[in-house]
Amino acid sequence: MGLKDEVPAKAESLAALSKAEMVQYVGTYSHAPQTWDVFEKDGTLRMKFDGSESLMTRTGENKFTFGPSNENEVVFVKGKSGEIQFLYTEIYAARKIK
Repeated sequence: MGLKDEVPAKAESLAALSKAEMVQYVGTYSHAPQTWDVFEKDGTLRMKFDGSESLMTRTGENKFTFGPSNENEVVFVKGKSGEIQFLYTEIYAARKIK
């Protein structure tokens, strides 16, 4: 699926997300029994997964890393409505449920 770039973009070269941009990613994504909660906190985008809260770092268009060492990658995909509806990791595809 091309989730990983051959040469990852440097986070510092990407523009910071605005509050309006963050809102499009916010929600709960599910691939039972796994859930990913994406939320805005203190002007940053964060993810709660597997009992841990992590800062999300933008690495490309709709692409982020998260985790203690930013070792996990995630890609958000728009649905037919044009809004973000799906989250993809290396193993899972999850649908936005709220």
